[in-house]
Amino acid sequence: HEVEAIDPTFISNLSNGDYTEEQVVDMEQKIVISLRWRLNPPTPSAFTQVFLSVFPDTTMSRDEKSAVMKLARNQIELSIEKYHFLSYNASCIAFASLTNAIQKTRKGNCRHILKTLSKIADIDLNSQAFIECRENLRTVMNMTR
Repeated sequence: HEVEAIDPTFISNLSNGDYTEEQVVDMEQKIVISLRWRLNPPTPSAFTQVFLSVFPDTTMSRDEKSAVMKLARNQIELSIEKYHFLSYNASCIAFASLTNAIQKTRKGNCRHILKTLSKIADIDLNSQAFIECRENLRTVMNMTR
């Protein structure tokens, strides 16, 4: 899953003028239609990157974001090995790992941003699934120590 789209101009330039931007876009559309939009969905890591990018630099420094991302990604990687995580949406795993990582690494309060972000992402922080996912991620993390 790519977080950013590649500009058709870039692809056209790579072809040394053999294909125009319009031809590149037309081919992309043909591919997507022929696949019937069955493309890979975003991964938990991709969701985590997007969620973390919402935090303003005034709330969380780049170093803090890096530390949070590292810890969240660690939880995500461990979740891949456990069958019971298949029942959770990728966005739920991402948000749960992000919440755990922020709670573990931050001294300041990010609760208001997490709450706002959960509304935007349509993730209920009080849902049984989210709470279980967070707890299961914590358990998996504690088992590796």
